[in-house]
This record gives sequence, structure tokens and C-alpha cells, in this order.
Amino acid sequence: MSPNILKSTALFSFLLVIFSISQLKGKKVIINRAVYYWKNSAVFETDKDSVYKQFISNHKIKKVYVKMLDVDWVLKRGIVPITKTNLSEYSDGLEYLKPYKLPIDSNLAYYERPKENIAFIPVVFITNRTIAHLDSSNQSYIAEQILRHLFRLEKYTGQTINEYQVDCDWSETTKDKYFALIKKMKTYLPTKKVSATIRLYQYKYFKKAGVPPVDKGMLMLYNLSNATQYNSKNSIFNLPEAIKYLPINHPYPLQLSVALPMFSWGILFNNYKYKAVVNDMNTSKAKFLSFLREIRPYEYLVTCDTIYNEIPFEAGDLLKIEQCRDMELDLANFAMRRLPVNDSLEVSLFDLNAFDINNIRYESIEKAYSW
Repeated sequence: MSPNILKSTALFSFLLVIFSISQLKGKKVIINRAVYYWKNSAVFETDKDSVYKQFISNHKIKKVYVKMLDVDWVLKRGIVPITKTNLSEYSDGLEYLKPYKLPIDSNLAYYERPKENIAFIPVVFITNRTIAHLDSSNQSYIAEQILRHLFRLEKYTGQTINEYQVDCDWSETTKDKYFALIKKMKTYLPTKKVSATIRLYQYKYFKKAGVPPVDKGMLMLYNLSNATQYNSKNSIFNLPEAIKYLPINHPYPLQLSVALPMFSWGILFNNYKYKAVVNDMNTSKAKFLSFLREIRPYEYLVTCDTIYNEIPFEAGDLLKIEQCRDMELDLANFAMRRLPVNDSLEVSLFDLNAFDINNIRYESIEKAYSW
């Protein structure tokens, strides 16, 4: 992305903020703070992860959404778990599903236990193609297997879990199957809350997209455009694109929380065609990788063949960095104020990542947790 385009985008965003700010003045809203932990390790309260402990403490976080499982459909294998957290040693079994009765593990050492004053919510990510391959013959089995993994967080934390979250970018053609899966999962959770993530398209066009049968939704105010297009703007967040999907006081049939972006990634292209997403990648990190050469701001040329993060990089490939820092976080906070909110709102940042936390000012994070 050229410096001129960056300047134009920043100027447009600033003018849009000034134009709209009068509509959003004077409202007082209590913000409940949360954060996502989107790793394959859920043990983040130990000494080795002090960055995460400090973030939670410094910003007075009271809720952590923990990714426990990724589910996908794979050719010749069917519906399978793609990644699982390292909590597999906390084995449970389907006997805990009928009825819901899960013993809490009391054998953890004190330094292993997460803080008791933080609520933990297990999350499962399910691809849309997984939902497309669901039917009445495997729906119950998949629901049980998902919950089997999610229940492990309760055993690890030693706390009662009161909410479970499902993350899926469903479509109009898969909504019926997806909603049926949620209903099946809820039959095992009669006293628990179930939430679901909501993309901006699903929020604005809910009459087409449908509304999931859950207790509340998490509106994901990021991943706004197609990251696979080389010439696209920052696909994680840009204000003009966000505003398109956020009519002021747009009614939505569910209670909503909102997630704001606090992450970065690299998009790898070969001959300007999309190749792969490189997670945990930002400009600070890219500058120190010997096989990358900066050719313009946020863009790097791959100078030799190598394997990085299990992804093959070939000489001549282009890596485009997309990241959310202070400005993007400030603008995302502004955009969320277009939501129909009464007295309180839960705001979650996505996600706990040391690479990005260390590159965002404390004041910007505090502002993100404000109205």
C-alpha cells in the first residue's frame, strides 16, 4: 500500500469521524471488559506468559474467551478437529453429556490455576463448509464431540463455566443446518448461556442471513473485506468499510457484545494471487527475517525459498502486512458507537498476542474500553 493511499485513507477516515461525531455525543455507557485468547495453548496464567497476565491485570479484564477447538471438513476424512488446545490431558468423555454433570478438577497446583475473579468462556470455531456437510445422521455426534472438548476448560480452570460460544461465518444456504446444530448443543446445556459470533454482513442483513438461536451475539468488528485480493485495503479494519455495515441504531434481535481488532497478519501472494495467511506477523517482526526485503511500506519481497510457520515461501512471492495499531483501534472504537446500546456494553479485544500488545499504547487500549 503506497504512502499516498495511506494518507488519503487516514484523511478520509478523519473527516468521516468529524462528520458523524455530533450524532454520537453525550451517551453514557458502562463498558464490561473482555479479551480473546486465540491460541492452541490455554495455559496463559503461568510465569512464562507474563505479558498476558500483565495485560489482564493492567486493563482490569474480567472475562476471557478461550479458543478450545477448530473444526473443519477435510476431503476423504470428513468433519474433523483441525486444532485442539493442549488441554487434552484433561480427559472427560461423553458420560458427562447426559445429563450435564462435570466434575471440577481440584488437583491443579496453585500456579496453574487461572484467577478466580475472571470468567472463562470456551469457544469453538467451525468452518462454513463443515456446516454444509452436516445432516441428521451426524448432527448429534458432532454436537457431542464439540462439547466434549469445550467442557475441558471447566476442568482446567476449576471454575464453573456459565457460557459457551460458537464461532462460524455461516451463509444463507447453511443457516438452517448451523442453527440446528446450536439447538442440539443447547439440549446438553439447559442451565448455561450460549453465544455466537456475528459478522457485520450478518448483522446488517439479518433478515436474509438469519439470527442464530442463542442467548446473545458477539459482533466482530473486523475482517471487513476480502484479504485474498492483493490491492484491497486493510482487510482487518478500515473505517469506511465498517460504516457501510453499521447504520446508526440498527435494530438486531439479539443482545450484542462487540469485539474490536488488536491483531496483525501477513497475506502471502504468488504472482499477485493469494497463497496463504501468515499469522502472528507484523512489520516489526518482518524486518528481522532475513528472507524478506521491504519494497514499500507494509510490503515485502521473498528473496529465497524457505519454510516459515509451516508455510512454503518461494523467491519472488510478495508478503503484505495488515495490522491494527493505535489508529485502527481508535477508529474501531468510534465505529462501535453506532450500535444500539442502552446502559452497558461488553467490549472484547481480539486477541491476546504478545507481538501486537507490545506495539499498542496503553492509552489506546484503555480508550478502546470506553464509550
